[in-house]
This record gives sequence, C-alpha cells and structure tokens, in this order.
Amino acid sequence: MFIFQMCFHNDDSVNDFFEVTFRFPDKSHVLLMRIFDRWGSMVFEQRGNGIGDQIKWDGTFKGRDLQPGVYTYAFQFETEGNEPNGGMEM
Repeated sequence: MFIFQMCFHNDDSVNDFFEVTFRFPDKSHVLLMRIFDRWGSMVFEQRGNGIGDQIKWDGTFKGRDLQPGVYTYAFQFETEGNEPNGGMEM
C-alpha cells in the first residue's frame, strides 16, 4: 500500500489527487475513505464499490478548493489472502 502525503490541486496532472495505491490492486480495495480538516470536520467521504474501484480526493469541499493546510485521513480496506502488515508514519 502506498499513500502519497501531499496533494496539489492545480490541474498539472502531478499529485492532483490524494489516493491510496495498493501493491496488488487486483486483490485489494478501499471500503471507505474519509478526510478531515484540522478542526475535525469531515470534508470528504467516499465508499468503494469493490476491487478495481479507485477512490481519490481532489482537495475540494462542496465544489470549492480548500486552503493549503493539514488534513487527516482515515480509511478502511480489504485484501484477499494475507493480512497486510507494516507501519505508517505521520
């Protein structure tokens, strides 16, 4: 699993979205992803529909670009086969 830590919503096709990428995308998928602002208000929520479904956030809320800042994410995912392992530093 790879989670890029920055998102630049400037339409240059480089890091325009925040998304979770799996090493084996044909065996893993996101069930639910939520993004919160620094005050804990949810600014994004999307549920996955199954393997192959991509969930990504474009840095907007209600159609408007959000200000640069610190945002927290939470997601649930499911994999086939082995349980995922590893660590995450934030």
